[in-house]
Amino acid sequence: MTILEITIRLTENEAAAIDRAAQLERLTREEVLRLAAREYIRRYQRRRDNPQIRRAMETIDAIAARLRRDPTDSTATVRYWRDARR
Repeated sequence: MTILEITIRLTENEAAAIDRAAQLERLTREEVLRLAAREYIRRYQRRRDNPQIRRAMETIDAIAARLRRDPTDSTATVRYWRDARR
């Protein structure tokens, strides 16, 4: 397994919160970030694998494509359709 080194930027508050969590859990900052990444990926995969959520996202993407809007900005697409019904 190849190990990659990744640099990220955090606010002072974010770094302090990570350090507090690491200290309380007796982990390193790296371990806390690695655990957080794994949890995020697990949740993402669960949402992606949920048929209802997948259908909803496909619908939003189709609407965005018809409107020629940025498909990664689903909030703007939903707001457009919500406001169009008023």
